Amino acid sequence: MKDIWYLDCLQFELDLNCAELIAIKNGHFKVIGNYFGAKVVYNCDKDYFMSGPKERTCQGDRSWSEHPPTCRREGNYTAMFWGL
Repeated sequence: MKDIWYLDCLQFELDLNCAELIAIKNGHFKVIGNYFGAKVVYNCDKDYFMSGPKERTCQGDRSWSEHPPTCRREGNYTAMFWGL
């Protein structure tokens, strides 16, 4: 019985879904996998640069590692100051 329980527990961990992701302004993302250990890769639209992590990972507590990045237009210091 112990081996069967272990396999059931392992299956549960593989099916563990992470929290839903929210779109980022001036960018997009691609999710690779939909379970514990899955990755999300972010990219910014043309003429925008990324501030923050390019990748995040689905963790055991169903949260994504780190905060999502932001995409900002190069040279737009006023927008960066005001968070636009």
